Amino acid sequence: KVKLVLPMIAHLILFFFSFSIGTVQASHVNCGQVINVSTALDLDLTCPGNGNALTIGANNIILDCNDHTISGNNTGSIGIFMLSRQNVTIKNCVVQLFRTNGIYIDNSNNNTLQNININNNSIHGSRGIYINGRYNILRNINANSNYFGLMLVGSNNNISSITANNNSVGLYINGLYSST
Repeated sequence: KVKLVLPMIAHLILFFFSFSIGTVQASHVNCGQVINVSTALDLDLTCPGNGNALTIGANNIILDCNDHTISGNNTGSIGIFMLSRQNVTIKNCVVQLFRTNGIYIDNSNNNTLQNININNNSIHGSRGIYINGRYNILRNINANSNYFGLMLVGSNNNISSITANNNSVGLYINGLYSST
């Protein structure tokens, strides 16, 4: 019996270890979906309508867009919505054409946004990326042709490699930040 238990334990350890290193399998996602587990997009999303294209619904997960585009066709409200979440990574996304926010993150700490292109969220007052929180990391962000490129509220956030072109307000910061 001991010989059977040891291989099972080894398989369980490998199973849990594979999730802890950030490996995410591509999966089909629909507009309006709540993401509760680490997910990688397998196609572009066009999400017209008044709701959020995607909502982050859990802590400690990864959303890897795999360089796919999430588009609102100037009718969708928010591309990626996240409220009161921690330790979430959103990466490799193109988010465009949303009425109010491309990415909206509120009351959320210790998250990472990297390799994000946020474009043409340009209705008056709309924001490419809005973040209200602490200890978040933003790196390799391109915000183009939005009303606000990036609006960052909070403290102890770290921003690096940010490009903001053709926005009415490129970068709005309210709080203490570290930048490189």
